[in-house]
Amino acid sequence: RSIIRRTGESSESAEDFASHLEGRITALSRIHAVVTRDPLAGFDLAELIADELRAGAAREDRQFSLSGPLVRIKGKAAESIGLAMHELATNALKYGALTVPRGFIRIEWRLDERDASSWLVLDWTETGMSGRQLGPGRQGFGTVLLEQMLPYDVGARVTRRFEPSGLHCEIWLPAEHILKR
Repeated sequence: RSIIRRTGESSESAEDFASHLEGRITALSRIHAVVTRDPLAGFDLAELIADELRAGAAREDRQFSLSGPLVRIKGKAAESIGLAMHELATNALKYGALTVPRGFIRIEWRLDERDASSWLVLDWTETGMSGRQLGPGRQGFGTVLLEQMLPYDVGARVTRRFEPSGLHCEIWLPAEHILKR
């Protein structure tokens, strides 16, 4: 219900609402399909991210790259991170790196120790936007998801910066959501 309500609040028309809602429900259904088959196996982080980018027609190696250790995350965190990746990919397709010929998205992750805690750090970096106007527009569902829902749902810490070359977003996920390393 929260996704429906927030999608409605940030939509400009019925068509916009339907399109965004369908994309978000499809993203969640991809995750649920895998998690339901084997709830204890968790979700492969690289697969989760790649699925969201490919769903938007992004081409690996030409438009995005993934790098990081093998990590499986628990179902609830997979839902939240999957939806965040969907929102970042959608925004890259509409406004960011995937709108320009040389645009590229580099997604890296690592395990980190900070503040006496263990974290999985996801680093989303868009490049190729030099000379294009960047910056936050209206506060849509993606912004609310990243800045409010992720911290509330899974205890994540999120930072977003609009740099001259493109968006840079870092998501710090508490390691308690990691199933296997």
